[in-house]
Amino acid sequence: MDCVEWVIAPDGSPVALSGDTILRAWSPEELLEGQSDTPDLEIDLDAPINTMNVDRSGAVIVGTDHRLARLHLRRLPGRPTAG
Repeated sequence: MDCVEWVIAPDGSPVALSGDTILRAWSPEELLEGQSDTPDLEIDLDAPINTMNVDRSGAVIVGTDHRLARLHLRRLPGRPTAG
């Protein structure tokens, strides 16, 4: 995975951008270790979505033409919080 840029979402969640794919994980370390498949986040996007895929673990991979500032994440009820 090349050119991974990390941005903090409005709720404090770490978000990674790799090329035109947006990934989200608990931490950069988890992504580097291949443990980024966390089904603990729900996605709200107000930007047009080019691609959206859900992998077997439930992690969502979204591609959009817009900047990460337009990405809003919220925690699902009953899930552990990052920290």
